[in-house]
Amino acid sequence: MAMPNTITRDFVNKSAGKVGSLTLTFPDGPVSFKITDATGKEYATDEARDATVAHLLHYASQSLQDAYSGCVQAAAKSGRTAKVEAVESFADKATKWLEGTVGVRGGGGIDAVTRLAMQQLAEFLTATEGEFTDADNEVREEYAALDEDKQKAYLLELAQGQLEDADFRKACEDEVETRRKEAEAKKARAAKIKVSLGGLKPKK
Repeated sequence: MAMPNTITRDFVNKSAGKVGSLTLTFPDGPVSFKITDATGKEYATDEARDATVAHLLHYASQSLQDAYSGCVQAAAKSGRTAKVEAVESFADKATKWLEGTVGVRGGGGIDAVTRLAMQQLAEFLTATEGEFTDADNEVREEYAALDEDKQKAYLLELAQGQLEDADFRKACEDEVETRRKEAEAKKARAAKIKVSLGGLKPKK
């Protein structure tokens, strides 16, 4: 089936109001896809249904929503309004879409420092004990309401923002380096253990 020509989505935050909108326009023509599961079974078509295409494009645009998901928390730190923070973050992500740098940092994938930051944030957002501000709890609630895939995108956005803090980035970089050295030391110790079965095998 041919794709619908236009999909429009508005982006609204309960604290910031309307943040922006997206209109995707594309030519007529079929869309194909192939999915292969762990058993090797394929789910493929040369003409995806309109509803499937619309769903995929709608989900892809989730990154624009994730961009301003922490606007309340950011406003609490900056002293600005949630609206200003949300619109600014939305504009930054829109620029990345335009420049073709969406989803990457410094021209690459998710690096070790960003992955560590995401891990730390995930622990904070799911912690059952601790002291949390109202802004913290709003972000924690938003995170808890997402499915697993959307949580990953949410964490990535939060991590990239948090890593703008020089102290936080330095702490993450130091921890990554410490873990790298520990892994190398462990590998070196393991290399000293020589195994030679010499024809030995377990008794039946």
